[in-house]
Amino acid sequence: MINFIDYSPEVLRELSPIIQQSPYKSNDISLGSFLMWNKSSDLKFAVLNDTFISRVIIDGIVSFSYPFGKDVDGALKALCGYTKENNIPLVFYCVEEEMLAELGGNPYFSVTEYSYDRRWSDYLYDYNEMENFPGRKFSGQRNHINKYKKLYGEPDLRPIKKEDSLNVHKMLEEYYISREEPSTELENEEFCRTYELLEQFEELGMYCGGLYAEDKLIGITIGEIIGDMLILHVEKALTKYTGAYPTLFNSFIRYMKEISPVNLNVINREDDSGDEGLRTSKMQYKPIQILHKYTVNTNLNI
Repeated sequence: MINFIDYSPEVLRELSPIIQQSPYKSNDISLGSFLMWNKSSDLKFAVLNDTFISRVIIDGIVSFSYPFGKDVDGALKALCGYTKENNIPLVFYCVEEEMLAELGGNPYFSVTEYSYDRRWSDYLYDYNEMENFPGRKFSGQRNHINKYKKLYGEPDLRPIKKEDSLNVHKMLEEYYISREEPSTELENEEFCRTYELLEQFEELGMYCGGLYAEDKLIGITIGEIIGDMLILHVEKALTKYTGAYPTLFNSFIRYMKEISPVNLNVINREDDSGDEGLRTSKMQYKPIQILHKYTVNTNLNI
């Protein structure tokens, strides 16, 4: 029997050890994403015999993450029973491509349809390339960073702590006011959730770095480690400082390489939400994979 528990900050902290064992590359199954997007998805959790499942509502449809942990088989059986009892279809969200074959061969259900929306595909990068920007293909990034250095000196990235919150809030307010394009509803929600993440990132074992120019905070990044992957949940910088974004990004990557308790190989910079400017920018960093995340509809066999 599955008992789904409503999201709360306390529940998220309690479940953080098992969530951080996620074998998946997607940013969706992570502490930061759960914290930032719980309100819009009616997020719930269940742990069954040390096996984790999340439950969300997407476009009015109840969907589940594919279980991971000690007893995936038992969790799938229980999910089949849960959906049958509640008279809802068994729909999986955030299914990675290599998982499709596993779902297709499952005896408890048959896959009837699967699809992905390109807007929500994650961008994955090689950690070493983002640390060093080697070769001709990264000449643009190196040029931006060199311009930054000529204007403001060597990058000054410092760890951000809760006591820095006043400076961070001032920087975020300046960032919000200075944007040229009008904000979309999604951007406004993401901006509001950034404040919530700033309140809790330390308790959840995440990392925040701030880029300073002339002793002024001009950008912040918040990241989370899962396995050998660094997920970047927040990247905000003041664009009036030439080269601020690539410098912030590269400086944070180098900082995390120094302090990480594990060897980092992959960077996940999340999706582009269909924003053409953001898509162009993320493609310029030469991702090693565009991670499509499928929604999978099934029919029960039991």
